Amino acid sequence: MNGTEFIKTCTPSGGAPEETVKLDWEFVERATISVHFADGNTVRYTDSDLFDCLVGIRNEIEQYGLILCCNGSRRDCYPSRMSREMGGAQRLMLLRFGELPTIRSMVDIFESADASQIGTPEEQRIYYQEWLTSIM
Repeated sequence: MNGTEFIKTCTPSGGAPEETVKLDWEFVERATISVHFADGNTVRYTDSDLFDCLVGIRNEIEQYGLILCCNGSRRDCYPSRMSREMGGAQRLMLLRFGELPTIRSMVDIFESADASQIGTPEEQRIYYQEWLTSIM
């Protein structure tokens, strides 16, 4: 699997989009994501699946004050084990406290998301842990 996406960026404060970046991705046995900026710089990351790659990319570019505004950056989105194992984590669960995800609550990792929904990787991990507790 591979593809190219165009994703808006914003500032950590949720400010107006800074620019649209080109994101190339592929998943064979491992995943690789390359983000190409308008100034010619490229950030590349390889990991076990697309979600872990995206976390690595996010950690790198957030140091420069930019956030990717896509579902993979949303506080309330996280990959299921099956999505990781069978699809490279291209599909994510949209998490609602006290509710199990359904097929309708699955979203594409690179689909656009509003800046107000975006969190840090740590906020995302905490939200996932809290959601797990809410369904037990």
